[in-house]
Amino acid sequence: MNHFPFHIGDYAEATGHLSFVEDATYFRCIRKYYSTEKALPREISQVQRLIGAKTKEEKNSVEVVLNEFFILEADGWHNKRCDQELERYHEGSHEDQEKKQHEKERLRRYREERSLMFKALREFGVIPKWDTPMETLRRLFDQNCNAPETGTGSVQEQNCNAPDTSCDTAITNQEPITNNQEPNIKPKKAAPSVDSDFENAWGLYPKRPGASKAASLKAWKARIKAGVDPCVMVEGVKRYANFCKTMATDSQFIKQPATFFGPDEHYLADWTPAEATPKTKELPLGTDAQIEHAYRVECGGDPKQSRFASYPDMRKFILDWREKRKAKA
Repeated sequence: MNHFPFHIGDYAEATGHLSFVEDATYFRCIRKYYSTEKALPREISQVQRLIGAKTKEEKNSVEVVLNEFFILEADGWHNKRCDQELERYHEGSHEDQEKKQHEKERLRRYREERSLMFKALREFGVIPKWDTPMETLRRLFDQNCNAPETGTGSVQEQNCNAPDTSCDTAITNQEPITNNQEPNIKPKKAAPSVDSDFENAWGLYPKRPGASKAASLKAWKARIKAGVDPCVMVEGVKRYANFCKTMATDSQFIKQPATFFGPDEHYLADWTPAEATPKTKELPLGTDAQIEHAYRVECGGDPKQSRFASYPDMRKFILDWREKRKAKA
């Protein structure tokens, strides 16, 4: 993994209490985690060597960081955020490979279709140029090789021997057409299937500016491939849509559908609106926990997903939000 997403706000909030050495240690640990795409070794001494901890202070910081930000499992020290990002990365890599394979197959079929049409046209005395556009080539094929038969059983000469007058791309000869020649008709391609469950979920999902349907479908298919029942995700969309409507959530705070269908499984959440709290009530903003609660209830946002650098910034946003609501009322 040559690059990874780095959210400055999340990082600053999680590591603001660390010393300079501990912060550097933590950043080196997650860089090594992403570069190797696996958990850090179980032995703390091996981790110290991997990230280059030399002094006593640096070595002590490794133990502090591992115990605070990592969980020791059978195969080593795991970090939840790193594991989530690696899962997204591997899903994307697999889908990219599938996309390349599909494109390769599409190109093979395209070339095969051109070759068959050129061969069929030559049998009827029509020799198109090698760079004839596909649309023109198909029209020539339909006009010459799919022509109706006359009462004598032979293919009509007007359709089989006449040049295409709409463009100067075919050269014809005057060789007679024999009765034993049969048109090489290629069957029509079937129309691509539509995921009705996804279309239903997409139609029910609350409107979010900048939402990508392609990215959402990609995340949806990844969950289906992982064994998730599409009905479970549709029901999750219904609960979330009701939550956003009841809480009057501003569109900018609605989750991106690609995130909703992502590996964090937001579609499994309860999403029961906080009916006991009136939407017009202003909650206290004294402590950090109260600020988070007010941001979640009044603004409809998720504090863990926010990009505020500090709690005072989040508090100021809530106060501005209240003023805007009062102005609208």
